[in-house]
Amino acid sequence: MIYNLCNCYRFLFVLLFFFFQVIIPLRASCHPDDIKVLMQIKDHFSGWNGDDCCNWDVVTCSDDENHLSRITGFHLTGFFEASIANVSGEIPRVIGDLPFLEILDFDNLPKLTGSIPETIANLSNLMVITLADVNLTGPIPEFLSQIKTLQSIQFLNCGLSGTIPSSLSLLPDLGVLILSGYVPLYLFFFLLLYYNVLYYIFIVANTKYTSINLVLFVYINFRLKLNGSIPESFGSFKSELGILRLDTNGLSGPIPKSLGQANINQLYLNHNQFTGDASFLFTSDKPMERVILSDNHFKFNFSYVDLPWRLNYIDLSYNELYGSLPRRLGQLQLRYVNFRNNQLCGKFPKGRRLKQFSPIGFTNNMCLCDAPGLPPCNK
Repeated sequence: MIYNLCNCYRFLFVLLFFFFQVIIPLRASCHPDDIKVLMQIKDHFSGWNGDDCCNWDVVTCSDDENHLSRITGFHLTGFFEASIANVSGEIPRVIGDLPFLEILDFDNLPKLTGSIPETIANLSNLMVITLADVNLTGPIPEFLSQIKTLQSIQFLNCGLSGTIPSSLSLLPDLGVLILSGYVPLYLFFFLLLYYNVLYYIFIVANTKYTSINLVLFVYINFRLKLNGSIPESFGSFKSELGILRLDTNGLSGPIPKSLGQANINQLYLNHNQFTGDASFLFTSDKPMERVILSDNHFKFNFSYVDLPWRLNYIDLSYNELYGSLPRRLGQLQLRYVNFRNNQLCGKFPKGRRLKQFSPIGFTNNMCLCDAPGLPPCNK
């Protein structure tokens, strides 16, 4: 029996030796066509080394049917790599010559400029495109709707301007659409420190300014680029949207009624200039779990809004909502609520879960009452 065990161990050792010394070295190397493309853009970027481009930090690969590795992911992010963060210039047009590319990510590259090259429309396998904390110019291109494989578009604080293309709703598998002027939190605190100096300048000339007012103005307007309204076609997305973020832009006017027909799990429209009614966004059977409409000019009666049962996060602060808080609000499994700075009135809904929240989320309304931290209702 001991002899048999020894033979098993020998066989296992030989098998492992063969795997590590023979099989792994035979692993497919980067396809010559992909190498040619990368070598054309490598001079723009540092931090790549090694003979096989599939071992470079910014690249991920998958083997094709001929056992040659094709580049499927290109991730150029300068957040943790100072040398990459200093990359300057435009997005190379040749990036569109990577036919198997599925993920394209340019992140935290403040010197990356120019517009989105139209050659990206050639990426017929692209599923995810991310542009975050870069300094691009120009509009969001219409040709993105030609890439039918797209599942996620994430443009955050990237400098693009103009209106939102209505054709984005034609993408059959789109599940995440983020077009946000959001400024990173670290930059917000830098602005808070820097613009405190301006407070002492403005306070002398005009007492309506405070340091907080100034930094909020800069925070909201720092990357405020997109304008116009939400396209009517956004009510007819082909699939359920996990996330729709259009926050921190210069979008204005009423939101289209058609948007109430879309199935959206998380909706962010905050820090814009929207007006009018938004009550049609809420229906009890919708999959909506999070909605943030704060810092707009929405004005509607909130009393009988049909809140979704799955809703757990709601922020409608700094609008012009009137009426009372819906009774269903006390029945939802909420994790966060904020209704401050509206025109709401009336008795606080019954519900143990609501009492766990700080009263600051309900302050600066017309006459909300009968809740911890709020005045009692007049009898």
